[in-house]
Amino acid sequence: MSKLCSVTMFLIVLGFGDASKVGLCEVCLDSNNAACRNENTFSICYDGKITSTITPCPPNSVCTTDRQICRLTAQGFTPICYEENCNNCNNGALFTCLTQTTFGICSGHAILEMHCPEGRVCNIHSQELCVPYETNQPSCLSVFTTPKPTTTESSSTTEFTTTSSSTTLPPPLDANEFCAGIGIAGYFKTNDPTCKEFAYCYILSGQYLGLYFNCDGYYNPETTKCQKHPPAGCEETL
Repeated sequence: MSKLCSVTMFLIVLGFGDASKVGLCEVCLDSNNAACRNENTFSICYDGKITSTITPCPPNSVCTTDRQICRLTAQGFTPICYEENCNNCNNGALFTCLTQTTFGICSGHAILEMHCPEGRVCNIHSQELCVPYETNQPSCLSVFTTPKPTTTESSSTTEFTTTSSSTTLPPPLDANEFCAGIGIAGYFKTNDPTCKEFAYCYILSGQYLGLYFNCDGYYNPETTKCQKHPPAGCEETL
């Protein structure tokens, strides 16, 4: 049985606002003698002061505390300076941070609010999404007031869907067993023949746990995003 006993879900209208920088921004780092200007640029420091020249990181890399300064996100590195990212479901995002400790499942023009486990914050740049607060910065620092819920509390423990589908087959394992078998945090395709379902796997207290979700359209395992048309190998359903 899932360790997530119950989750109160709210339907929230998406909002958009001006972004501010979060994390270690424009601070000279002893580890690499540089200061991250934002997620993808940095400046070299001289005598503890930031120089005026701003250097961009190579493609697909971000500014970090590592000696090499810019490191590839594909290698698991996350930026230490970035724009605050709150309540943003643009560009086919599956999840968004709502506050420091809450995140939402993107579904059309609304989101479904869920809470990170105790001691964790929401970081949209991390593969785990909810990460330990001792070593990570939250992606969203804004104060967010939760409106009155439009749905009642759900006792569901293993599966949450953004759409209903009579053709989606139930998975052979619950989400926790599925993710424990994979042993990797991230988003993964299930055995759903309609290609709408995917699993979100994360690590908590050294254990792999997970949740199942359904896309409004189709899940693409190559991009790990929902999309309107079926990906290669999937047939369009009516």
